[in-house]
Amino acid sequence: MAVNAAGSAIGRILIRLANRVGIRPIAIVRNPRSIQLLSDLNLRVTLVEPGDGLSALIAEVTSGAGLDIVFDAVGGEEGARLASGLRVNGVHLHYGLLSGTPLPVSLTTTRPDIDLRFFRLRDWVHFVERGELAREMSAVSNLIQCGVAATPVEACYPLAKIGQALAHNAREGRQGKILVTC
Repeated sequence: MAVNAAGSAIGRILIRLANRVGIRPIAIVRNPRSIQLLSDLNLRVTLVEPGDGLSALIAEVTSGAGLDIVFDAVGGEEGARLASGLRVNGVHLHYGLLSGTPLPVSLTTTRPDIDLRFFRLRDWVHFVERGELAREMSAVSNLIQCGVAATPVEACYPLAKIGQALAHNAREGRQGKILVTC
């Protein structure tokens, strides 16, 4: 298993969920400073996104077996490189677009042997049956309470100080979310 954007809040939650069931994923970050955010997690290895060398590094780490599943929050060419590390019938779960660029259309022809899946929380919330949504929200609440799905909060600002909140959010090196309270 590999997770790109591993230093993000969602990336760290995915890693903690994997750790909870005994999986030590490969964490991929774009910025070396993000490595410190992963220090408390049980990882197979952390890679700083190596561009075209990602496939070779994944092959080395997996002894040539490839990955069963990858969680892609980035998309674009980086997401396609992540897909290159999948074994035959591996799953590429694409759930974010941090690159601002969709996965290349050619991915379905260059890797027809993988299971390419898309997940958009906003879409799921609007189309799932209400009872199922309530059950899942309860499960997530429990994961937050026990710390698996928790994310650090760096600062809270009242709505009247939204400008300061936005400036703080834009600072490089933040270690948590910036919240606005009403």
